[in-house]
Amino acid sequence: MEDRICLWEILKPAVVPRALPERREEVPLPCGEAHSFPTPKMRIGIREQLAAAVLLCSILPLVILSVAVWINNHSFVVAVTGNELTLTASLKAAEIASDLVLIQSTCSTIVTRILLQQTLVSFYKDQTTNFSSALDDVKGALLSGGFSSLLQTEVFSRNGTGG
Repeated sequence: MEDRICLWEILKPAVVPRALPERREEVPLPCGEAHSFPTPKMRIGIREQLAAAVLLCSILPLVILSVAVWINNHSFVVAVTGNELTLTASLKAAEIASDLVLIQSTCSTIVTRILLQQTLVSFYKDQTTNFSSALDDVKGALLSGGFSSLLQTEVFSRNGTGG
């Protein structure tokens, strides 16, 4: 065995630190010899230990508090947002319904005007086609503004033949 050189003998000066006190442990090597390797120690200074303890003691309660606040407030915020959306949809639906009722009442008011009715009666009696006064009356009703300015009127004959 004298002609074989163990790798540990070559690397020993580079691996073994000299500044730390050594604790040795016997480990068998593949070359058949047993060597004692130093067990490295990791030393952390008191300043770093104290800083880590202060950091842990200050961040841990903050994490606990923030998680508790988030759990309590998350469901409340979701519920409030849902209620706001429901209220907004309800108000919008009520607005659309009132606009439709206004348009319906304006249409029924326009088609039941006296000048238009009298012109239609005279048209059915003697087939006169003087609709200028009725047309001016309907135009005046439609020029009142708002949603009624979007309305259009169409007058149909009684029986589809024009008579």
